[in-house]
This record gives sequence, structure tokens and C-alpha cells, in this order.
Amino acid sequence: MMSNSSTCEELGLLALLRFPSKPAQAQDLWMQALTAAREQDPLRNAFEMPLEKASEVVQQAASSRDARSSLAIVASKAVEAHIEREFKDAFIDEVSAICEHRPSSIDILSAKQTREKLFKQAAQLGGAISELQEEWDAALSGRVSGISDEDCQTSPQAILQIISLMRRVFPTTSRSCPSGLPSPPPSPLSQDEQVKLERILRVGLDSKVFHGYTRPNTDNGETPSDKERSEDVRRARDQLVSKLSHAARVRRMVALDES
Repeated sequence: MMSNSSTCEELGLLALLRFPSKPAQAQDLWMQALTAAREQDPLRNAFEMPLEKASEVVQQAASSRDARSSLAIVASKAVEAHIEREFKDAFIDEVSAICEHRPSSIDILSAKQTREKLFKQAAQLGGAISELQEEWDAALSGRVSGISDEDCQTSPQAILQIISLMRRVFPTTSRSCPSGLPSPPPSPLSQDEQVKLERILRVGLDSKVFHGYTRPNTDNGETPSDKERSEDVRRARDQLVSKLSHAARVRRMVALDES
């Protein structure tokens, strides 16, 4: 008798193979795979994704050098989507603190437990998302890296880069952050450094992940709450851009007064 894990993998792979020619039968197999998967098995995330979307993910990965199984690739994509939601909430919370001086609205303990579970699954599945925990810790400490090419990074990575820049440009040392720990006091920035980082921050905020829900005519498995969250991210981005513009105007006025 095969184990639950083996059964769910075989059912899942069979569903992916049959989907192009026998979609109804494939859907049944996909649901059977979900039922067979153990709760703690990271592959279970794959079966929570709509089969049509999972099939698209596999097709897109076919041209890559990813040597993992099709189900591991799909599960990674599903976990990445969960992590992206967590990071979007953290971004919105950070902007609220910076622009509106609001205390954190996140249940810090619950969010921390959720992230730890997702980071563990990401590490087990491998791929680009396996190092997100280290990148998250770096972002919270304000360790800034340059903005990468958007085509070479995942949406969670794009959000983390912005959070790290925000924590250098607008330190929030007086409040608890989504990690559950206060933001560490950063070293002071010179005006040239401040201007440079603000410019990098503006470039990063132009990433598509900050432009709200842009796929109204497609079904990629987004829920209404996903779409609402994306719009909240867009509004937070607009707030942050306005604050950056205000800071630049103040500097120009000060420079004129001193000239």
C-alpha cells in the first residue's frame, strides 16, 4: 500500500498530465490529491491552487532550468502567493506608521507564526523563495540593497526591498514592527545619502506589485480579499509617494532660503 504522500503526488501528477485532454477527470484527480495530502506536507499547497492555474505554472516553468518536480514548483508558487499576502500587509502597516503615525494593526504573534510556517515550507520546497526568511530579517534591520531588475525578482522580494528602504529613509524606532520587535536605530544618513535612497525608493515603488489589481479579465485564483489587498497596497504606495514628494519640496525650500 502506498503512503498518503506518494498517493497525493501520483494523483497530482496524473491530474496535470490529463488536464489538457480530460479536464473534468483531471479536476476529480486534483481534488482526490488534496484529500490524500497530509496537513503538514508542503506539497499540499499545490492542490489548493486551481488546477488550471497550476497547469499554467508548470507550462511556464518548462522553459526554465528548474529541476524540481512539477508539484514542487506549483506548491512553491502557492506558498509564494501566501507570503506575498503577508508582506503586503506588512507594507501597508509600515506606511500607516510612517504617513499616519498609527500603531500597528497587525496581530504580531499570529503574523509571526504564520510567516514562520510559510518560511519553513518555502525552505522545504526550494527554489527562489527558499531564502525569503533571510531577506525578511535583512529588510527589518534596514539593510538596503539596490533595486533589482523586476523580471529577476519575485513579488515578495520586491516588497521586501521597499520595506528595507522605508526603514532607512523613515525610521520608525518608537513602534513595534510586524516582526514583533522594535525597529533597530539606524545610523544617521547624510543628506546626499537620504536623497539617493529616496530616489531608489521611488524607482522600487514603480514595480507592478504596488499598482493595485490589474487583471480584471483573468482568473488566477485571486479571492476578493486578494483584490482588496492589492488596492490597499496601491493606496499605501500613493501615500508614500506623496510623502517623498513633500520631503523633496521641503528640501528645495530650505535650499532656497539658505541661498
